[in-house]
Amino acid sequence: MIQISNLKLSYADQFIFEIKNLNIMNEKTVIGIIGNNGTGKTSFAKIIAGLENSYTGIFKNTFTTFYLEQNYFRSNDVKLSGGEFCKQQIIEIFQKQCELLILDEVTVHLDYDNRKFLMNSIRKFKGIILLISHDPNLIEETATEILEIEDNKINLFKMNYNAYLFENENLTKQKQLSLFHYKQQKEKLEMNIKMQKINSQNSDRKPTRMSESDARLISSYNYQGKKNVDKNLKSLKTKLNKLVTEKPIYEFNKKISFTYGPILKQKNIIYLEEYNFKISNNDKVFICGNNGIGKTTLLNKIYQKLEKEYKTDISIGYLKQNMDDFYLNYTVVEYLKEMSTDNISNIRGLLSQFKYSETTFHKKLVNLSEGEKIQLHICILLTKKTNVLLLDEPTNYLDIKSIEMFEEAIKQYDGTTIIISHDQNFIKKIGGKILYLKEPN
Repeated sequence: MIQISNLKLSYADQFIFEIKNLNIMNEKTVIGIIGNNGTGKTSFAKIIAGLENSYTGIFKNTFTTFYLEQNYFRSNDVKLSGGEFCKQQIIEIFQKQCELLILDEVTVHLDYDNRKFLMNSIRKFKGIILLISHDPNLIEETATEILEIEDNKINLFKMNYNAYLFENENLTKQKQLSLFHYKQQKEKLEMNIKMQKINSQNSDRKPTRMSESDARLISSYNYQGKKNVDKNLKSLKTKLNKLVTEKPIYEFNKKISFTYGPILKQKNIIYLEEYNFKISNNDKVFICGNNGIGKTTLLNKIYQKLEKEYKTDISIGYLKQNMDDFYLNYTVVEYLKEMSTDNISNIRGLLSQFKYSETTFHKKLVNLSEGEKIQLHICILLTKKTNVLLLDEPTNYLDIKSIEMFEEAIKQYDGTTIIISHDQNFIKKIGGKILYLKEPN
């Protein structure tokens, strides 16, 4: 079994999360682990797997455990696509003899058929699975319990994903109400402090048009009154400081948006003769197909063709799957200075929409989660004026809230968007044309 009590995890000066009490018993269950990018899901998995020891508190794991890390899904074999390599790793892992299996973002790069294969493998597994995923469909179809990492705390919900969503909606409403009451109290206290300051200043004023004896008498009363006013003022300030310290944590829906320009006058952007497929100005196009069919290769060809044909008229934003290893030892700030001509503070503002902390800006890229790397590249794109976006599996690793924010930005974008994706929910919500690549007959 797994037993955790009073566990705290921090890296340098950054507090990651704490666990008051958590027990996972010896039974067949699938625990879906969810939370925003950078909240510590992979760190939690590594603690359970015995690969992370930077915590304080009590931890015990008696299960035979196997952990499939995110980085396992990066293939050095140029003959295999990302999806083909993932499938290979998944087949191997389910042949392991273990009681506890930890899967970290296993749907990345998988096509529809291979996702179904994965779901069936999870259902047939006879032990415990800890499943880290931002794929709501996978969590909904397989998870029997939900472990949520939010606001530096870990909570276990012994219910399926749909029941969790209902419970979470009620909790969100409570947080909204708490925040509303907080703002009311804060405004009231600030107004009272303002009035007490005015009263205190008035108490210091020397009375005019009075005899000396009357003035001394009034001043003595004012002195006593000022003491009471200052006492009240101090009390109000203490209440305000305490209120601010205990402010309810709640993030309202945030927004991002791509900047369109310059305007392309051509109605038809590109014609793919091999597929008899026309892409027009302002189209939203999804390139779909099985793993290894050549989707990324086609996207690269589209990029080269657009650059060659339009030259100065075209402004392309290209989001690739993987970050160049050359930059991994750069800090976020150093990377932003290298990759963007925009003001750093503007990009910081955009990244704050994804809940980037001040500490994260000074992390090296190698220490960012995969989701944080994607968020970083999206924000760099947001600062550029583009009339065409080429996006290669952009929702891989993004948390659910970030995907929703990204979806809305794509919907509102006026330019042409060409996207490779296996995310069926994402495709349905965006809509548009679909180019499905098939093996030649």
